[in-house]
Amino acid sequence: MHTLVAGAEWADDRVINEYLHLLGASTKMDAGEQPATGSAPAPKEEEGSPLSFQAVVHLLSGSAITALPDGPIVLEPITAEECEILIGLADPTKDPERGVTVFTPAVSFTKEGHRVAQRQTTSTGEPSLPDRLRPAIVAANCSGLPIPWHTKLLEGSLGESYAAKFLECLAAQDDATRFYMALAEVEHVLMPVLCQNAYVLSAKLVIDIRLVPALARFLHAGGDNFFEGLCILARRIDAPEIQPILEGLLHRWTQRFDLRVGSQEPDEAFLLWRGFARLSEHPRFEAIPDWPLQLEAALSTPMAWYRSQTIMRVLERDPGSYFFVESRLFKEANWEHYREDEVERLDRAAEALFGDIQDTSTL
Repeated sequence: MHTLVAGAEWADDRVINEYLHLLGASTKMDAGEQPATGSAPAPKEEEGSPLSFQAVVHLLSGSAITALPDGPIVLEPITAEECEILIGLADPTKDPERGVTVFTPAVSFTKEGHRVAQRQTTSTGEPSLPDRLRPAIVAANCSGLPIPWHTKLLEGSLGESYAAKFLECLAAQDDATRFYMALAEVEHVLMPVLCQNAYVLSAKLVIDIRLVPALARFLHAGGDNFFEGLCILARRIDAPEIQPILEGLLHRWTQRFDLRVGSQEPDEAFLLWRGFARLSEHPRFEAIPDWPLQLEAALSTPMAWYRSQTIMRVLERDPGSYFFVESRLFKEANWEHYREDEVERLDRAAEALFGDIQDTSTL
């Protein structure tokens, strides 16, 4: 085979030669010859395995052999003295210069004097080892030591990205006390990021009544994405303390349909409707005072047919809405673009609600 290839015009082709090399190696393996042992790649830490204090020191000093795992990093419990050492080593001012620097010969004259070269540094933009370790170190700071560079990173131009990584490390640390302690320190920075990433983080963090005060302070903040995040977080808390939050969220949602304040039509605001779906799923939603009346008021405003059907599915859970469902049924008509027969669906709902009313009257 090698002889035939050597006589061809494409004998120097790199791909062909690599294939021949692999083919020859596999032939030797079939004959029972053991492959040569080359240098093995650097072992990678198992996903989710905590890093020890010594391992983090070696990584920050550049003397470590192991590679970091993918995803958020977790540290083993460390003492206050060890944490102080890591805080000092992870200071961004001590980071080595990243990127590739190129000096180009170019003579120029300035007020300060002449120049004979231009310096240009380019970077791939990938996070360095210190970049990935910093949020994990702060997450492991259970002693509450002050970290000046942590505050600067949160309030810097890339603060939102850093805050998201910090929250991921807190979730991976699986320490609810540490999470709420960190949230109290920089609530104004972490709460917006937590709401924007609520779908993922709410399943990883311990969300309980300790979050209720923060939810109350941010109840009317942000846009529709913020509203959706608040509804997702509130959905995770099933306790009497969450009731005022649910009432406030429903009021905020109904305000979007108030024609007196000139609210824009929210038909295409899918984040608003996704938030309402999470809110209506809460087991304490039906304990909100006059919630059916608030939904009926929203239905009285112009909206797309599929949005009104969403509200009707929620109202069908309330026995007191029987007459309202019957009135909608009387006015309803099916159209070809309906995914399901709406008349039949309303008829089933009215029949079920009427049965509930009968059962209640016989008690």
